[in-house]
Formats: sequence, structure tokens, C-alpha cells
Amino acid sequence: MKTKVLAILLSVVTLTSQFCISVSAATATLESDETHKCTTTISAKGAKAQIYNAASSKHKVYGYIEYMSGGEFVTDKTFLVDKGETSPWYNSASYFSNNRSWHLEINPYGALLTGCTAEGEILSR
Repeated sequence: MKTKVLAILLSVVTLTSQFCISVSAATATLESDETHKCTTTISAKGAKAQIYNAASSKHKVYGYIEYMSGGEFVTDKTFLVDKGETSPWYNSASYFSNNRSWHLEINPYGALLTGCTAEGEILSR
């Protein structure tokens, strides 16, 4: 009897695990001497991202949610985060029928600026 129950339980666990959705995530930390920083890529149909910009940062930071198309990353969504603030979660504007490679780029507000410390995360949605 115990063997039958164990076999049924194992079958149910195996069957349900086949239908679980995995969540891809990647993080990046922009250091004060860097002009930009990108997360590693995630594979997803769409993405969402959030950034924390430290109060000690000299500038606001941009977040760029980007996906791979034709061998290069294309900006899908842009948002700006003030010093000492955490952005809300921003969804990508695009959602595809098949997975694409996505990443988040963190960039200080202004060309080739440094002086910001920020952390960002990108997730599949």
C-alpha cells in the first residue's frame, strides 16, 4: 500500500513540475567609477525591471529595458530614477510569442558621466 501511495505521489509531483514556469532574473550594480552597467541576459517573452539609485549618487540614472533583435540590443522601455529613489517595476512595452534575450542597462543621466551607485534587476514577465 505504501508503495502505491508513493508511486502516485511521485507521478503527481513529476506531472506538476512539468507545468511550472521558471522565472529568469538578473541583477547589476553600477559603481561610482563606471559610465554604465548591464545585467546578464535573461530569456523571456517580456521583461520588467526596477532600479535603486543611491542617495550618494551625483546624478539621476536611466534604466533601459532592451531585447536582442538582429544581433543587437534594441531599447524597448526607458525610465529615469532620481537620487535616493527606487523606481516602480516597469514592464517592457513589448511581449513576444517566443522568448528573446533581454537585459537591463543602467546609465547615469548625461553623456559618459560617472559618480553614481545604483542597483538594478530585470525579471521575466
